[in-house]
Amino acid sequence: MNLDPVDVFGETIGEPLKRVALYFLGIVAGGWMGQIALNIDHGRWKVFGWYDFTDGFMTPLLLLFSSAAPLVVFGLLYFLITPWRLDWSLLPVVVGSAAFSLVDQDAFIGWIAWAVLSIGLCGTIWIRGTYQKARWAQELAELSAHNSMQAAIREKEREESL
Repeated sequence: MNLDPVDVFGETIGEPLKRVALYFLGIVAGGWMGQIALNIDHGRWKVFGWYDFTDGFMTPLLLLFSSAAPLVVFGLLYFLITPWRLDWSLLPVVVGSAAFSLVDQDAFIGWIAWAVLSIGLCGTIWIRGTYQKARWAQELAELSAHNSMQAAIREKEREESL
């Protein structure tokens, strides 16, 4: 048996790098979600502007250089070793970093917007997972039908040869 170096390196090096990149992308997305909630709270209905876009990229730095840094490092380690699917394990990262954007603000409507956006994100992940399961089930049904057809053909050929 030959080992494929692409598969070996892809699993040992590529998977952790992908998880680290997704973790920090989740923090950035949470920063953007928090900025959207703050904009809604402040009555700025142009929900997303250039400054909000750059503030989203600043959220990982703010988290790393604040008192939440041990929590961020623990979250990264947990995110690296968790056996869960990445989309469900990314949800608390996004929602938590969005909540971090709202912690020091006196923003009641912002917290309501945060809750609505979080529920919407949960629903989106659930719908995506349901779609994937239905697609996999369809592929398995097609494979099972193909295998049954091949077994019937082999059985017919075996009967004809006798």
